[in-house]
Amino acid sequence: MSVPMDRLVRRAINGYITSIGVVAPSGNFNERVIDLSNLGDPEVSGERLVQIVSGEHPPEMLQDASWVETFFMKTPQSIKTPSNQGVSHKIYQYALWIKTDKSLGVTENEYISDLFEMYFPNNLHIPIGDSVITVLSTYQQAVIVADNETGRLFNRVLIDCEVYYKNNN
Repeated sequence: MSVPMDRLVRRAINGYITSIGVVAPSGNFNERVIDLSNLGDPEVSGERLVQIVSGEHPPEMLQDASWVETFFMKTPQSIKTPSNQGVSHKIYQYALWIKTDKSLGVTENEYISDLFEMYFPNNLHIPIGDSVITVLSTYQQAVIVADNETGRLFNRVLIDCEVYYKNNN
């Protein structure tokens, strides 16, 4: 059950992240328009186009949008009550790589990273079938770096989560 659960968790989190903001005018489900005025900083406002993809950016990524590349990491299953109807536990880390145009500066990257961090608050519950994913903590990498290959500033938002589920093995 461990590998099917991994797939369910990844799909649930992918579905949740692609519900941020609104669908872009292009109609592409992975292109989202987010509103930075939700951050409460009077110096920053307005909408930004963000393209969300699983894995590293493909060549057809929009150049006039910020990129959010998602990665899913998992740990081995931990069986809490070993029996045919026992309970298993898994911890996951879901990483968002926020890439913004270098010409917009570090502040733009920080604001977009902040918005995604706020979208995954601690103790958020995302239902999946008979189980629930619980976000344990969400945090950012301490340093924003330049990605010279793409001409973008690069930051990570890391989401630690867990799920308990029936062990039907």
